[in-house]
Amino acid sequence: MISDELARAIDAFAQHPHVLVACDYDGTLAPIVDNPGHARPIRESIVAMRALAELHATDTAVISGRSLRDLAALSRMPDEVHLVGSHGSEFDVGFESDLSHEVRSHLATLVAALAIVAADFPGSMVESKPAGAAFHVRRVDAADRDRAVQAAIATAAPTSARVRHGKRVVEFSLVETDKGHALEALRDRLGADAVLFIGDDQTDEDAFAVLRGPDVSVKVGCGETTAAFRVDDPESVAHLLARVADRRSAWMSGGNAPPLEDLSVLANGSAIALVSPNGDLCWLCAPRPDSPSVFASIVGGDTAGYWRVEPLDGRRVNDQRYVGDTMTLETRWNGAVLTDTLVAPDPHRSTTRVVRRLLATTSMRVEFAPRGDFGRADPVWAIGDNSITARCGHLTLSLHAPGVEWTIEGHQTDPIAVASITADPATGAASEITFDLVIDHGGEEHPHGDVERGAQGDTDREWSAWADSLTTDDPIVRRSALTLRALCFQPTGAVLAAATTSLPEAIGGSRNWDYRFCWPRDAAHICRALVRVGSDREALAYLDWLAERVDALPNASHLRPLYPLDGDEYVPEAIIATLRGYRGSRPVRVGNLAEHQLQLDMFGPILDLIDGLHASTGTLDARHIALARSLVDAIVHRWSEPDHGIWEERRPPRHHVHSKAMCWMGIERGLRLFNRLGRPEPAEWVEAQAAISTEILDRGWSSTRSSYAAAYGSDDIDASLLQLATCGLLPNNDERLAATVDAIQAALQDGVVVYRYHHDDGLPGREGGFLVCTAWLIEALHVIGRRRDAQVLYRRFVALAGPTGTMTEQFDPRTDIALGNVPQGYSHAGLIHAWAAIHGPTALATPPG
Repeated sequence: MISDELARAIDAFAQHPHVLVACDYDGTLAPIVDNPGHARPIRESIVAMRALAELHATDTAVISGRSLRDLAALSRMPDEVHLVGSHGSEFDVGFESDLSHEVRSHLATLVAALAIVAADFPGSMVESKPAGAAFHVRRVDAADRDRAVQAAIATAAPTSARVRHGKRVVEFSLVETDKGHALEALRDRLGADAVLFIGDDQTDEDAFAVLRGPDVSVKVGCGETTAAFRVDDPESVAHLLARVADRRSAWMSGGNAPPLEDLSVLANGSAIALVSPNGDLCWLCAPRPDSPSVFASIVGGDTAGYWRVEPLDGRRVNDQRYVGDTMTLETRWNGAVLTDTLVAPDPHRSTTRVVRRLLATTSMRVEFAPRGDFGRADPVWAIGDNSITARCGHLTLSLHAPGVEWTIEGHQTDPIAVASITADPATGAASEITFDLVIDHGGEEHPHGDVERGAQGDTDREWSAWADSLTTDDPIVRRSALTLRALCFQPTGAVLAAATTSLPEAIGGSRNWDYRFCWPRDAAHICRALVRVGSDREALAYLDWLAERVDALPNASHLRPLYPLDGDEYVPEAIIATLRGYRGSRPVRVGNLAEHQLQLDMFGPILDLIDGLHASTGTLDARHIALARSLVDAIVHRWSEPDHGIWEERRPPRHHVHSKAMCWMGIERGLRLFNRLGRPEPAEWVEAQAAISTEILDRGWSSTRSSYAAAYGSDDIDASLLQLATCGLLPNNDERLAATVDAIQAALQDGVVVYRYHHDDGLPGREGGFLVCTAWLIEALHVIGRRRDAQVLYRRFVALAGPTGTMTEQFDPRTDIALGNVPQGYSHAGLIHAWAAIHGPTALATPPG
């Protein structure tokens, strides 16, 4: 079988982004037999090689001394497996036709001379190859083998053939190559990050010699070798390959990935982290939430960075919960409690600080494995007194843990820092350890002083004080409000749509997007929800941020659909090809092309927020009023254009009914605000509002659907039309509104969720139901008088939140799997809006209707 050390090496190898698994044939995939023509591979090895070849970013190869034609005939490998014959000389079946006349002449001389020697030594055999020959002595009498080999070498000398000694065979090659060169050529051609090579013969040492870094070398059988590991025989190779296939498949599919709704959020107003249900810190970007990651195992596995604290005996987590109304999380096992806090930022230092406090009466293991830039920047380690430091690119991570001794485990290109916390079973005394991580954004290490509990306590008190200002005692709503506040980037006032990138909308699919930016529309919905439960500071900070964006433009009509959290730079979309994706869902993207789209619907929610904020608090200043005017002017200027709509479809723009309705709402809210301020109504606003209303009523209706349609001239149905019920365009008792709600339920509702649409959006695959669409349906049902239905659906809706209250973007009712980036601002805001609809208006004025 295989050793524990080799098993661990294989498990680590399987987690590299792109791997190559290569083997010798005779003595490795196939047992050694007296007649080389009867060497058949072990079936289990073929199955494993085929399984590996079918995996994404996984290549397989057989590199043999046999001719390529014989290798293909004997091995019966599938086409996906690369075959290389003649010790690396033959990559293609037609190789021999490319040999020079001189080489072919030497080959004929060599084979003829070796045949004469073979006649003198019964049992010997000559195997002709395209660029050489093999002289087999396996069946020669043991007393005569050495003489036979020496005679063959002497006979072949005039041809200048290169000699290689194997197991009871001598190889003669007329072309300068070896298995090492062949393996390097395959690595370069295929782009492999790590290579596993398994071989039994002396000729395989050339391949072992070129392995480096994360590569793994395995010798089959006895004898001297430079390989790092050894197995006994081809049967053991079959077990080894089966393990590689199993571990690689599990890693590629993210088989151990936690359910997305089970992730918990840590936040401090400047940074956001995620903790998995087993206590791993699995997501954190620095210095900002839209920066490259430091821990990203949720989308890339362990090689993308993680910080694990777990019992040595493997016992499972009992419970996770927040400490009151804070963003401090407790993870509990029998005999251990881990308390995690993202500490409030120090205004005098450019740092991110994470404090993890462990109280344990059982032995624990800690693995600290940061990786910069989405796993592409390995750490440079330095161990000090009570601390360990990792430099990842421009970031310096200093982890202070008094009384903890660190060691570095793993290969030099994939190391992790490991510590053990040993319990004393005799006394039962608890170990209390504080891990204080400071991430310095400038690359300079800051010394740690004594860890003060005050920093964690101050952070908790600040969150609790904010929660105490909320106007609801509903625990689900309060947790959603806390989560929405966590998405507010306090240094600038921008608001994230979600904290992550590329958590998929379909498992295994390519609908994976980066939501770590500020969409003005999404931010308005989020801030509006917070105002509804009694907090206006986030809305005011967001409007200040938005005013800065507009002030930098010729006019507000040039406002982009999304922005980074700080500044006005574009966020070009790119793919991180080295990450496997959550549960194998690739690609992992950073940046978002939607910033180049026209999304006219975004103006309405912003103006709805401004109007509602003024109505409930009166806290707007002159700059906010000017912003409202510029936004309404932008609507008047551009409302008649086609756009990409709220769903950011990656196809040509259309006249989306929802976008037109939001333009109407934006003007209506602007007029209402000006009336409240005692200012005259601009005539062009009134004219545009009337024109939009007339156009929607004339062109937005689908007689085929007996409802409003997604776009003019289309019969597509779209869940965004549910917002017709809350924007005020139609009276609550309008039959067309009720008919549209009915049509959406019939076409798009599946149990508790509502799909955005079912029409072709220019992208492959099918997504889950959108949680915010369910929230809109709850509001719409309430508006049209079906309040009992709204209440029932709301109770089912809130059950989609995870154990600690996290809501994802989507839910697939066919598989009961949560999907999309987390925590999803739209979903949490939708929950609060739906709750407010059912329980009546609180802090925000109710829309007309």
